[in-house]
Amino acid sequence: MKKMQTRQQEIFNLLVEEYIKTAEPVGSLILVRNYKLGFSPATVRNEMAELEEKGYLSQPHTSAGRVPTDKGYRFFIDNLMKEKSLAKKEENALKMAIEKNKEQRQFAKDIAKTISYFSNNLGICGFLEMDDFSSAGFGQLLKEPEFTKFNDTFGILEDALAFFDEFDREMEKLFKMTDEETKVFIGKENEIKELDDFSFVVSRCQRKGVIGILGPKRMDYARNIALVNCVKELIDRSF
Repeated sequence: MKKMQTRQQEIFNLLVEEYIKTAEPVGSLILVRNYKLGFSPATVRNEMAELEEKGYLSQPHTSAGRVPTDKGYRFFIDNLMKEKSLAKKEENALKMAIEKNKEQRQFAKDIAKTISYFSNNLGICGFLEMDDFSSAGFGQLLKEPEFTKFNDTFGILEDALAFFDEFDREMEKLFKMTDEETKVFIGKENEIKELDDFSFVVSRCQRKGVIGILGPKRMDYARNIALVNCVKELIDRSF
């Protein structure tokens, strides 16, 4: 496997961060202008071309810019991504929501809504022992640029919606693919084929529970990992 060189890592890291923010393919001029790189646009362009050759980037046919591939996102998460922590007010709001709703019959539903609100993605919460499963925020996915700009994404969303229509039946499968360490499944890494056009951050909690966030591959991974970790820890402390 061809390795990513140090300069390529710097360029690639900035490209991923820019793409997560803008949802637009990133060109060399944008990186040089926005991040004051000490390289010329031509140098950046050459490095991006080599990163594409190595499989970390792809170039949409309608654009001169490039976007990360599944392989690129995996490299970013495993090697470049900086950990994030939630703001204290966000953590306190999550704690209040969990304490307020933990005795309610719709606990999973309320937590899924809370996760969706804080992530702007689709939130998932379910407990096998409590026979309580829910997802919330499918409308958030419909607003993402990846799923609004192109006509061929209808089938992708339809598959995901079909999965969540049968969410209670699929909960056992979700539980088996998780453990206490928060995991990130990117695209076809997902063991659930209906979700292989998305990224999925998921972890296991007490009461045979699952906490997760489903979103576009362009999601803010560091924030969503921090969010899942925080909710999991708060739930574990509450029971």
